[in-house]
Amino acid sequence: MFYKVAFPILVVFFVFLQLMNRPMIKKVDNNLGINAFQIRIKSGDAIFVKCVFKKAGVLHNDTGKHGISVVLSHLLCRKIGNLSVEETKEKLLLLGISDFSIDASADDLILSFFVLKDKATDAFMFLSSVFQEPPFKKNDLEFIKEMLPVINDPETSDPYELLLSKLLSLLYPYHNYGLNVTGTLQDISSITEEDVRFFIKDALSVDNLEVFFSGDITQHEVALYTKTLFSKLSRINTKIEYQSSLSGESNEVSDIICQNSMKDITGIMCGVRLDGLTKIEQAAAYIILETVFGRENGDFSRGLREKNITYAARYNLLKRKFSSVFYLWVFVNKENVETYIKYLEEKFSTCSNKLNSDELKFTQNRLIEQSNNGFSDILDIESKIVPFSKVTSKILTEVTKRLFDKSKRRTVFIHSCEQKRLDCR
Repeated sequence: MFYKVAFPILVVFFVFLQLMNRPMIKKVDNNLGINAFQIRIKSGDAIFVKCVFKKAGVLHNDTGKHGISVVLSHLLCRKIGNLSVEETKEKLLLLGISDFSIDASADDLILSFFVLKDKATDAFMFLSSVFQEPPFKKNDLEFIKEMLPVINDPETSDPYELLLSKLLSLLYPYHNYGLNVTGTLQDISSITEEDVRFFIKDALSVDNLEVFFSGDITQHEVALYTKTLFSKLSRINTKIEYQSSLSGESNEVSDIICQNSMKDITGIMCGVRLDGLTKIEQAAAYIILETVFGRENGDFSRGLREKNITYAARYNLLKRKFSSVFYLWVFVNKENVETYIKYLEEKFSTCSNKLNSDELKFTQNRLIEQSNNGFSDILDIESKIVPFSKVTSKILTEVTKRLFDKSKRRTVFIHSCEQKRLDCR
């Protein structure tokens, strides 16, 4: 009789402990109608703030204005109030604001930063003016417009960024997801001061905002900070629409980028497009990719080290609203390119047929344990609220077939011009 009573109690107690270890995400009411959320964690005297303006990223810019979101991300907080660029930086530090970031390179425009709790009210008051009338002038806009094309120049750009941009253009040739995440030279050059100010009022509004406050913070404080930070934000209904129609991949299975600075090194990136992945399928993909391509424990990386090709390849699962991409990249000496390609084909072929179920289970249990341990700040949210425990062997099998489908794979190389005769099968 004791066991019949004690066992359910122990189960409930265990579940309670698990919940206690995980952050509670609560929606907090405020009189602005903003979707504001509290994530209560032990974070000392710092608060982490993440503001997500839905549909305001570069991937949803209007035709002819592709890149206006990125232009705005560089202008928005470059100068605040009547301060110069340098004075603004000094003021941010004085108000306890650090790791300030604005990213508009995907579906949404995301503004994030840390702030010291004892300076939070003053800091939010200072930042609030940004959403009323950003104090940039024509010369500020022209400076940004001249800077961004340099980022897109193949001879000056980061090789990884060039690889990813070209890969996405092969995977999404008929969708905004395949466009350059900085913007085109032609479109950026045509953007006016009036365009940017109109875009701010249209794309940065109460209606398309989600804001997360993470730290030792109460719901009352979240409501107060939300009001302080966004009381001057536009309430106009945004008219920006997602481009949701997805077409097929390019018929070209590979491409080459020439960059003289690469010299004796070749960068290789391959990727597979994964439309419509559910949350559970995304979790399955994480389990599979970490099992195969994890830098320390992954079988693929072990093979690279054993064959002395390179230390490790790196992978990522790029998640966007309508489609995800698994991509793998590596930089190798030019004499190892053919060896790497051969090894890559062998591994993909093996993985597409069957993966080791024991290794998958081991990885799944490790990821579940990591998720249950909570996290130190909001930066870890994406990796902590994934439903790893709900992934079944059937789902793993189905996602494996999609990840290693050779017909869906596209490959891009980057190397010096002298190597252009490279066989990129």
